[in-house]
Amino acid sequence: MLSGNPVTFRQSLFESYYVARPNVPVEVAGRVLPKPDTGSIEGELGARDAATPSPARLQKATGMARSAAEAAPAPAPPASAPAQIEAAQAAESVTQTVFTLPYKVSVAAGQSLVLPILDRELPAQRIDLYQSSADQRHPLAAAALVNDGATGLPPGVLTLYEQTTSGGAFYLGDARLAAFPLGEKRMMSYAVDAKVTVDRSNDEQHAIVKAAIAQGVMRLTRLTRQITTYRVKTADPGEHHLLIEHPRLAGWSLTAPDPTHVELSANAYRIPVTLPGDIQGTLAVTMEHPLEETIRLLDLTDDRLGVLVASNEIEPSVKNALGELASRRQALGRQNAELEKMKEQRRQLVEDEKRLRDNLAAVGRDTALYKQTLDKLGDTEATITTLSAAIAKAVADMDTSSEELQRFVSALAL
Repeated sequence: MLSGNPVTFRQSLFESYYVARPNVPVEVAGRVLPKPDTGSIEGELGARDAATPSPARLQKATGMARSAAEAAPAPAPPASAPAQIEAAQAAESVTQTVFTLPYKVSVAAGQSLVLPILDRELPAQRIDLYQSSADQRHPLAAAALVNDGATGLPPGVLTLYEQTTSGGAFYLGDARLAAFPLGEKRMMSYAVDAKVTVDRSNDEQHAIVKAAIAQGVMRLTRLTRQITTYRVKTADPGEHHLLIEHPRLAGWSLTAPDPTHVELSANAYRIPVTLPGDIQGTLAVTMEHPLEETIRLLDLTDDRLGVLVASNEIEPSVKNALGELASRRQALGRQNAELEKMKEQRRQLVEDEKRLRDNLAAVGRDTALYKQTLDKLGDTEATITTLSAAIAKAVADMDTSSEELQRFVSALAL
């Protein structure tokens, strides 16, 4: 015999059961449209010295030590060269480049025609270009072209192919070319390099770098420092040459890496990095922005003054002067508190005096209560007179202390 309340149920083991499978979407690469490169500007930061890279330009993990300017030479040309074309005659004018075809061309109305006008070899180097606006995680595969010909090249859309040593060719991607003057360099971005991953993080620091006092005014120079850390990793064997484009901000200056080894584009710094295959490393980019703040010392609140006195970022002489100012203001504050206390006592005594006068009017003159109230009224009036004199003296002392404080502040010159 059992006593209890067990759980019991039945289960149909011979019925068919169907479980819905999750629908997995087809992986489709996102759309990437790099902006046409307009070249770099080297005059502002100084010419780039590729042979002597700055030690501070790269905080490296294992193997990150070489500059991108030390890249290996471009690969040898393929075994079979492409067919030659009859190129147009190019002439450079003041504002444009003119191409004159060596033969006549006829085009029917409503039709269009594509003609080859150039047959020229340009120095090229394969490189990765990181632009956060194009892709946050991966750089763009690009070709760095130098126009070392006799004339500039027109802007347009390019289709890039790579020729193999066996004579074949395969499609790399499309690229956009801005106007390409003689002697300049352009970055032709044509694909996303998913084998190189970039992780970016930001940190911001604030510091007081200078404090000066004159004529009762303190001028604080604050420095905002923005540190962007790029962590780069490549999974493809072989050396990778990477250009990191870091945004240029108005009013900010680049302090690390060495600005003399950094190129400028229209709106970014171009920082070269070289990664050996299957290696990850870290690059720290530091930007600084100074800001000057003008403060009238007598307008400083006690809390703000206390923060400045406790700061370790201010020069000792200025800090000592602020400490003396805080002590004088605290003494003046104690005087003011004592003055307010006496004023409150006098206010209460004046109310007592009024109440006693009302009581005198309500009792008979020949009663003991009248005499007692009259004596108390006399004591109250005497105390009020004494307090009034003390208040007047306290006001005079406060005026003297305020004048001394103003003279002290005006005499400060640090």
